[in-house]
Amino acid sequence: GGGLLLTLEPYLKGRWPVAVSPLKKDLGHSLTELREAYFHVLSRDCEEGFHLLLKDVTERFQTWKGTQGVLDFDDLLVRTRDMLRSNLGIRKELKGRFTVIMLDEFQDTNRIQKEIVYYLAEDMGKECRVGDHEVYHEVLSLHPQKLYIVGDPKQSIYSFRGADVAVFREVQSYLSREETDGQSYTLSENFRCHNGIVSFANRFFSGIMQDATEGYEVSFNHDDHQ
Repeated sequence: GGGLLLTLEPYLKGRWPVAVSPLKKDLGHSLTELREAYFHVLSRDCEEGFHLLLKDVTERFQTWKGTQGVLDFDDLLVRTRDMLRSNLGIRKELKGRFTVIMLDEFQDTNRIQKEIVYYLAEDMGKECRVGDHEVYHEVLSLHPQKLYIVGDPKQSIYSFRGADVAVFREVQSYLSREETDGQSYTLSENFRCHNGIVSFANRFFSGIMQDATEGYEVSFNHDDHQ
């Protein structure tokens, strides 16, 4: 049945009356959800076998790294996070090495990197132990003038390697709280492009980057105009 319903998709590409455009949009969303559900059902028989294979490969890879005495990039991130989380003495020593922390291209940060940054930006002398069932950003106290992030969510293109653009917005929102008293500055003057290119980009992207509802989507707002 699902396959037959998906044959209706080509009909959405035709010209529809303006009066029923909301209906066309709703049908498009419904067919997208139906397609995902349909292919999920088709792949269900293979899913369990794939998970078992992935588990076996992962375990073998971890064993190989242990025998060779090597770490990959994810290991470096996870072990650094775990050390800063559990060892207050090391956290205090490392925090003391940085008066301020500036992070560029922050739109391409992942959640483990974000947690590492929070530990390093924690207020000096207020090292807080994070319990196994606690959320680190709810118990840590950040220094009010230590963390400075730079980035443009519209330029986030590395989700395929684990970057999460939602992290940028979360940190921006966190730093703007009354307790943190953070400030946001918009760099809106473009020195790279001619006026015609800037005008086209402003009009084009302000039109198509609207109604972001998913965490990985980015809206175009007034501050984004160059």
